[in-house]
Amino acid sequence: MIDTELLLLRTAGFLLAFTFGIQKIGWYATAFHAGKPLSSIGLAPLIAHVGFPLPVILALWIMLNESIAAFFIGLGFYRGSQRPASPWE
Repeated sequence: MIDTELLLLRTAGFLLAFTFGIQKIGWYATAFHAGKPLSSIGLAPLIAHVGFPLPVILALWIMLNESIAAFFIGLGFYRGSQRPASPWE
């Protein structure tokens, strides 16, 4: 059963990395080459409009979570718990 769950977790990691992560990395790579400030691209303007503090840092954190971290989960660097969560099993 745990092999199926790990397969689902890894599949979700790869899907997240390839659908959302690559798009956000592209936003920042394009802006870096164009010389635009990071506060004007990606999710940073939306985060600033909502009123959260440090919008550039939060936007970069989201980009890292949806690309690099999701890719690492897909590769298996996060394997989850190797034993059941329930004490009765």
